[in-house]
Amino acid sequence: MNPNMKTPTKRNTADDTLAGEALALMNATAEMAGERVGEIRKRLAAALESGGEMVDDLEEKVLKKAKETDKAIHRNPYEALGIAVGFGVVIGAFIGCWSTRCASTGK
Repeated sequence: MNPNMKTPTKRNTADDTLAGEALALMNATAEMAGERVGEIRKRLAAALESGGEMVDDLEEKVLKKAKETDKAIHRNPYEALGIAVGFGVVIGAFIGCWSTRCASTGK
């Protein structure tokens, strides 16, 4: 396994743009009275918490799959190299066809 592979860290949701804006909105409405404002603030807080949990779960799944992929590549390096070369050839062929077609049509 690659020793340089980082493990996931818990993110501070205030650092994320959308979550940061939502928290700023919650702080701005903290002084406001009213049943409707309180209800909206509770729903927003629940959504932020749920979203953070979903992102954390997704990070864990992605890291697990990345580690599995890393192990598979180390177990089968020649197969992994063959697959990578194959994808490179296919992508190169598409780019080559696209560039010659565009060059011949003048686009």
